[in-house]
Amino acid sequence: MRTYHSSEVYRMLAARVIDVGYVFSRRRVSDVVVRPLFREELRVLVAGQDACQRRIAPQELPAHQEVYLRWNAEYEIWHDRFWPAGQCLVQVDAADQLPLYLTEPGRWAVVPASIARAVEGQRGIRAFELGEAPSSLQCYEVRYRYPRPSAADLIDQFSAHVRAAWG
Repeated sequence: MRTYHSSEVYRMLAARVIDVGYVFSRRRVSDVVVRPLFREELRVLVAGQDACQRRIAPQELPAHQEVYLRWNAEYEIWHDRFWPAGQCLVQVDAADQLPLYLTEPGRWAVVPASIARAVEGQRGIRAFELGEAPSSLQCYEVRYRYPRPSAADLIDQFSAHVRAAWG
C-alpha cells in the first residue's frame, strides 16, 4: 500500500498501474469508476495551544504560522477566504510530515478528523473544531472499470474490508 496525490492515483488507474485508490477529489477520467466512500469533518491542529477551548475561529489563525495541505478544490476556495495564497509558513505534500513542522507554539494545520486523532498529543499538538468550518471532505474509492480478471475478486474483497471499516 502506498500514498499518492489524487492526480497521480487517477493517472495510475487510467494507465492500469494500480487497481484501486482512495482520494478526496472527484474527477472524470474515462474507464475510472468513482464511488463515494465516507465523509469526514475537518479539524485544526495547533501546536502548544491551551486545551480548555474547543473551537477556534479561522480569523484567530495567522497565515504565517500555517502548515498548509491542499485537500481538494472546494477546500482551497474555503481556505482562500481567510488566508491569502502563498502566505503560509510551509506547504507539505503529506500529512505524515505535520509533526515535523508543528513544533512551535501557534503553528497550525487543517486536517481531516482521523488525522487529527492520530497526531493529537504528539509534541503538544492539540486538535480543535473550526468555527466557520469548511464542508466535510468526501473520500472516494476509485477503480479501473474493467479490472484484470486475475485481480477482480481480490479487489472486491479489499474494497469490502475498506467499506466495512470506513463506509
